Amino acid sequence: AARQETLRVGFVVPTRTGVSLVPEASLYDVVGQAAVMGAQLAAEASNSRSAADAVDLELLLASAPSAEAAERAAERLLAVNGVAALVGGLGDGQADMLSGIAEGAGVPFLNIGSPASALRSACLRSTFNVEAGAGMYLGAAASWFTGHGYARWYVVYEETGEGTELRDAALAALGAVPGAVLAGSTGVITGQPDYGPVFEAVRRSGADLILVLVNAPDQIAFLAQEESVGPHVAALPYPYPVTQTRDFLGAMRVRADAQGLGYRVALWDATLGGGDGAGDGGRDGAGDGGPAGRSGSEAAADALNDRFVARWGQPMDPAAWAAYAAVTILHDAAVAAGSTLPEAIAAYLGSPEARFEVGKATPLSFDPSSHQLRQPLYVVELDPDAQLTGRLNDQRGLAKLVDVVEVAAQVAAEAEALETGPGMAPQGASRCR
Repeated sequence: AARQETLRVGFVVPTRTGVSLVPEASLYDVVGQAAVMGAQLAAEASNSRSAADAVDLELLLASAPSAEAAERAAERLLAVNGVAALVGGLGDGQADMLSGIAEGAGVPFLNIGSPASALRSACLRSTFNVEAGAGMYLGAAASWFTGHGYARWYVVYEETGEGTELRDAALAALGAVPGAVLAGSTGVITGQPDYGPVFEAVRRSGADLILVLVNAPDQIAFLAQEESVGPHVAALPYPYPVTQTRDFLGAMRVRADAQGLGYRVALWDATLGGGDGAGDGGRDGAGDGGPAGRSGSEAAADALNDRFVARWGQPMDPAAWAAYAAVTILHDAAVAAGSTLPEAIAAYLGSPEARFEVGKATPLSFDPSSHQLRQPLYVVELDPDAQLTGRLNDQRGLAKLVDVVEVAAQVAAEAEALETGPGMAPQGASRCR
């Protein structure tokens, strides 16, 4: 019989542990707790077959309300517990911090929370991105919404480094979609108290859709003000992990009712594979609700959502899926590599033959240059008539699947730019060696 090995995985996310003195920590507690549930579900599933796989999985949880706390937790997990991999990245600055530590220690880090392009363009050897990148989200939004009647876009972004980066990614995404038109753009400050001048500019522009690239708390303020005094133009908030939770969607439900647009781009949805999630969304009613019939990937998604509900009694949020996928991928990589050594796992994750079954279309793999997991995204529709209660069916019914959006082209384009960026390497030569 094969010798049983133990794979120790450090899982670092914000979770509620009492009263927090860290600003905005509670904003990430909900999404962090969902991630913990997803990770634990994956660990239980992996260990249920560990006798056959010869790899036990030990999940070591650490709560980190800030980037500094994440740094301390990761260093402790490496030095004291001897973890072979790190998972995390939810919360301001945490993905960058964990990535830096993992690169220095030579252990794989699976990012489940940050869409930042820096984590995909710095030629990082140990960082692998399960969370979709900004280019993927914005590319999916540009192609789907333009194709469904929203051709004139107005971009509202924060005048910060991250905000400018998102704006540039949005402009690139719109430029790649035939028929998409930039009607205008406006920069705002973080925590801006009055968006009146923005709404006036939107009115003058004749835009069909406002792309709202501000942080999660400011998204609520922006949408509330537009509800009261704005131009009543359809608004599409950027899908940060926290804004994809059922809790946040519940807060947005009134917005969908008032405006007639409840569509969002998402990494995952609790109605995936359920068979009743197909919609006919879009401004022109052209949405087709995705492919007819029930594919193997739909059955896998349905089974995963059902397992999560059976284990935790609540719908599987996107952050829960990302955590589930990350832990599953690490275990499966160790099994396939025949080793729990960090370097062996990292080598397999980036290898051409690596394929992972995590409830989405099979197989999924990492792009060899950006280490971005190549995967479909989804368009979901908020239900304006959903009941805001704690009951499972009401929580799940807050949104439903409308369509599947393939974003392989966005991943490939970003990888090509990474490989042959101007001034970085000769044409056709990689700058990630």
